Amino acid sequence: MNVIFGIVLQAAGAFILTASAQSPAAVVEEIQGSVPGIAFMDYVEPGQIIRLGAHDRIVLGYLKSCWRETISGGTVTVGPEQSEVAGGEMARAKVACEGGKMMLSAELAGKSGAMVFRQVPKPHAVAARQAPRRTAGSTGRTP
Repeated sequence: MNVIFGIVLQAAGAFILTASAQSPAAVVEEIQGSVPGIAFMDYVEPGQIIRLGAHDRIVLGYLKSCWRETISGGTVTVGPEQSEVAGGEMARAKVACEGGKMMLSAELAGKSGAMVFRQVPKPHAVAARQAPRRTAGSTGRTP
């Protein structure tokens, strides 16, 4: 009985943690300088705080609102649709995007694809084509 109760509690805890996890608000499109905990193509969540040095720069692309923000220096607080910046500079521009409405249609699925190489493939050795051998006195014709 205690084992079943423990399993139920673990499952409930996992469900609560999953349900409370926020979905990403933006993606890091560019980064200049050393920003601890942030890398190129990272997703950032609402409420996340990013501290930029005086010469650091980051570009965030918001997934739902289609805002593209270029932020230099200061403290960035990621919001659900745009950032707030204290002690830095920000330029914000609206970009063309589907704002979280992108869906892969069956028609496009048949026309699209991708391939990832973790290592550059080595070219295959192609055997040199050899001419047929001829012996002395042969005409090269088969009888």
